[in-house]
Amino acid sequence: MRTRHACHNKTRMARLMNPFMPTLQPVWESPTCVWVNPEAITTTAARIALDEFPMPAWREPVFPDDDALFLDFIGVGNAINFAFTDFETHQSFTLEYRDVNWRGAFAMWAALRRALEQGIDLLAGEVLQTLSLSSLAAVFSGESPIPLIEARLLILREVGRILCDRYGGRFRNMFVSGNNKAFGQLGLVTRLLEEFPSFRDESVHRATGSVLKFEKRAQLLAMMYHGRAFSSQAFHPLIDFEDLGPIADYGVPRALHALGILTYAPWLNKQITGKDVIESDSIAEQEIRAQTVQAQLRLLEAINSRRTADISCVHLDYKLWMMGRAAKEPHHLTRTTAY
Repeated sequence: MRTRHACHNKTRMARLMNPFMPTLQPVWESPTCVWVNPEAITTTAARIALDEFPMPAWREPVFPDDDALFLDFIGVGNAINFAFTDFETHQSFTLEYRDVNWRGAFAMWAALRRALEQGIDLLAGEVLQTLSLSSLAAVFSGESPIPLIEARLLILREVGRILCDRYGGRFRNMFVSGNNKAFGQLGLVTRLLEEFPSFRDESVHRATGSVLKFEKRAQLLAMMYHGRAFSSQAFHPLIDFEDLGPIADYGVPRALHALGILTYAPWLNKQITGKDVIESDSIAEQEIRAQTVQAQLRLLEAINSRRTADISCVHLDYKLWMMGRAAKEPHHLTRTTAY
């Protein structure tokens, strides 16, 4: 019985790969400074395979209760869902909302929710496209300034213009006009990448000249949509949600390294622990991200070979991301709007 399940799982994993995965093969085949440890994958899978892997519904207090508003909210938020650690002070962006100190991405969501409650409709395209730097800085006022605020401003203005031109000023209209799929014609991820330039997350591999496609924020937006839809009667889950991911960000590689699944060359490990900035589009950064993707695929396969009910990257990503937030070691630092 176990053998048949394992064979089924290998077939499923081959199908799972989304359109971006083949582009990462050059790194997977010839890594130079980041490697995947198969023994650690086996050990970790055996330890956590029978854990609970909840489908995140994104109903924490920083997210709107109203489902239609939630669609606008995750569209705008994921447009700027990147870089929450200050590159000089190394302090994570933090603010207080509803008597709770939120940090990192959740602090960003809290700032957006707070702005809505203060009557600032940052979910409307006409507001976004005329946004000023001072007003955005006020929205993100917290214990420390949010990094790359000028880049965030340019992205929000771009998003506002596109929403007004194509979707009546609201992200919810983009979801409504779709086909409940992530990929293919009218697919959510496909349209985000085609219509919103700032969502594109690609890097030219320095060793081969090929284009590596990660598409973190577009895929995360789709994952968040699916998670809420899975627990809601307001809209339909994505038909092809199992093709989403894995996600390559800061938190997941930190979790994988803490588990021993990712190993770094000594010089790279020294840079990360020393909180030095890793150059964007460098071989080191590309390998951290590409190997993070490969490690998750292999870990997912190992976990599902030990379960009677398979999980997807949507489940695994959330678990690893939460583990990364709890890890004591620092994550790598890169000045980028990609993740």
